[in-house]
Amino acid sequence: MINLVVALPAEAKPIIQHFDLEKANNPEPFQIYQNGNFSLIISGVGKMAASFATAYLYVFLGKKPNQAWLNIGIAGHRRYSIGESFLAHQMIDRETSRTWNLPLVSQSLCPSETVCTVEQAEELYTESYLYDMEGSGFYATARRFSIAECIQCFKIVSDNPNFPCKKITASMVEKLIRSKLDTIEAITNELDEFISHQSKVVLR
Repeated sequence: MINLVVALPAEAKPIIQHFDLEKANNPEPFQIYQNGNFSLIISGVGKMAASFATAYLYVFLGKKPNQAWLNIGIAGHRRYSIGESFLAHQMIDRETSRTWNLPLVSQSLCPSETVCTVEQAEELYTESYLYDMEGSGFYATARRFSIAECIQCFKIVSDNPNFPCKKITASMVEKLIRSKLDTIEAITNELDEFISHQSKVVLR
C-alpha cells in the first residue's frame, strides 16, 4: 500500500483522477480516497494537520508497519521557477530547528532539495530552501510507522519573489500537480518496487 498525504483538495483532485481513486467510507474529519494499491488523505494546511492526518490514515489502514508514505504538495523558493519539482533529501522544521536527512527512493527521477517547513506562508525566501507548511509534520509522524526509505516528500515550486504566494489559486495548484503526474507515478512505482523487495528479504 502506498499512502499519499496532500494538504489541499486542489492538490488531491488530479491525483484522484489519475489513479482512479474512490472516496472511502470513513468518519470525519478527513477525506480519504482509495483503490487497491493507493490511499490518499487530504490533511488541510499546516504541519499539525499533516501530522494528524498521517496518524489517522495509519490507524484507518489497520496500523500496518513499513508501508510507503508520500507527501505531495507545493512550495516556495527564492530562485527556482514555477513548476520545477524536487524530492526532499533533507527536512527542516524552522520553529523547532529539528532536521532530518531523507534517503531518496531514486536519484534519477528528479532533482532533490532541502525542504523547510514554516508556520506561515513564506514571503521573504531568506534561505535557499523549498518552503512548505506540512513536510516536517508529515515526516516526523510517518517515521514512527515506517522505515526512512519508504517515506518521501515531493514538492512543486508554486511561488518565488517574482510570483508571491498571495497570487496562488486553486486552479493553478491543480494545474501544477497535473503537470507532474508522470513523475508522481514514477515515484510511487519506485516505492512499490522497494516495498516488494523488502518483503522478499524479510521472507527469506
